[in-house]
Amino acid sequence: MKEKTGKMPGKRCGNRAGVWTFLYVLFLLVLLPAGRIFAEELEVTLTSGVLKWNKIPWANEYHYSVRFEDVEDEYGTTTSLSVDIDAYIDGLIEAGRLKNTGEHQLYMEAYNTETFETISWWSNGPYKHFHPTLPPYEEPEGPVTRLSDSAGYDSSTGILSWSKYSNLAKIYWYDVSNSGSLSAAADEKLSVNIQKMIDERVSDGSLDYSESFLIVLTANKKDGTELDRWQKTISYKPNITPVELTGENSSTAGIESEYEYTGTAIQPKPLNVIVNSKVLKEGTDFTVSYGSNTEPGTGYVKLTGKGKYTGSVKISFLIVKTMPPITASVSGGTLSWKAYSGAESYSYGAAGHYQLTSELSADIHAFIDELISKGTIPKTSSYLIEVEAFDGEGKKLQNWSKNIIYDSSALIDTSTADVSEEVESTPAAPSQTAVRSASDVYPEKPAKLAAVQKSITTAINDKDTKGSTYSFLQAKGVAKSRTSIMITWKKVKGAKKYIIYGNRCGPGKKYKKLDTLGKSKTSWTKKKLKKGTYY
Repeated sequence: MKEKTGKMPGKRCGNRAGVWTFLYVLFLLVLLPAGRIFAEELEVTLTSGVLKWNKIPWANEYHYSVRFEDVEDEYGTTTSLSVDIDAYIDGLIEAGRLKNTGEHQLYMEAYNTETFETISWWSNGPYKHFHPTLPPYEEPEGPVTRLSDSAGYDSSTGILSWSKYSNLAKIYWYDVSNSGSLSAAADEKLSVNIQKMIDERVSDGSLDYSESFLIVLTANKKDGTELDRWQKTISYKPNITPVELTGENSSTAGIESEYEYTGTAIQPKPLNVIVNSKVLKEGTDFTVSYGSNTEPGTGYVKLTGKGKYTGSVKISFLIVKTMPPITASVSGGTLSWKAYSGAESYSYGAAGHYQLTSELSADIHAFIDELISKGTIPKTSSYLIEVEAFDGEGKKLQNWSKNIIYDSSALIDTSTADVSEEVESTPAAPSQTAVRSASDVYPEKPAKLAAVQKSITTAINDKDTKGSTYSFLQAKGVAKSRTSIMITWKKVKGAKKYIIYGNRCGPGKKYKKLDTLGKSKTSWTKKKLKKGTYY
């Protein structure tokens, strides 16, 4: 290796006339010490890839570089007295700023940043060093054809073709992507059908469906070292067989069966939409839309296929509004409750029998006594009492119930009830196996229709007629609106039809036949009633 040292006069801007020249000469001859003019020379040693040197007076910075083509002004800077020159060379090679030839020219200078002068310099070369892992640089034989000059994509055929790069290029890597992630395929040929490659990859799921793709082509040495690169974004709609979004191989997670009412639109996000074991991507494979999903009832999420997926699937769920409870209490014989939000009418009851009212209280003991005296319910030690709230359309909003202990002193009215057989104490709203009085009508002991009809239509009061049996029909009347009432009942085994009788309550008012319904019916509504009138 040949080593050179010397004293540098410095990097100056040139001659200046007049007073500036005088001041500069004065600075050199008078103000600088004699030791500055006669600067020391750099003494550099190179051991195991590390440069070390002596401290130079007036130098506050040291520059080191590898002299190479086109980058002569690139250098490293340090204030210390050593540097790992091998690491510096390796970094330049990895960055593509230096060819890995194994021979390099080293250069150093002691520098003053205040006067912009090189005080002393040193060079050495050729210095032999190869990058420890990258292959040595090979000079190509013959002409080099850059991929940027030869590569081209024909959208009508789908063919990507190119010319041979040089004798150093032994293999070409090409790939297509829509996400920037590449998994290159290799070939020694000079053309490939890119459209076919896209179709196959989109079909097998290794490439996401898109209509825009990035093509990448590289020329490489036999060991894989990249020599040149070309890339282009193309537009292409894959030619594939659409896949149904629905079917037995499809599933969707993340949608609950029920959501709490909030007053705002409920829009749950579907998770893990899977078709044929592949997790689909929203926006790429499907889009999401929603119903209004605001009011209580049924809401839905709709998934519509996109790209390679077709069809749609609607996933329904319930929106449930939890109503606040009715606040009610019993004091003495008075059942009272607070006004319920949205309610326009109420009903109160005992043992499954109810009375409509617009008031906020009722004498529940008197109501129970009346039911017992009519023989409608048996006398027991406890009773289930209830309060129900209805809106203006007769829809039940909420109900309240409680068991109370009450020792009624009421006696059964023998003019309307047959007490030839003692009635046992039974729970409220007795079941179909309850003990019956001898006059009760039930499936095993049916009555003649004509006889029952005569008994009802000739009744002179609104008390239950002889043979009435609540335990089977369990009929109940509720306000449907301000001018309508809905009657509901349970089906009775063996019944072929149901006949509705009714009229206004009060003396002299007799029952009339109002309607006949089929055996499948369990409700009936009477409209155009007079507001505030009992029936």
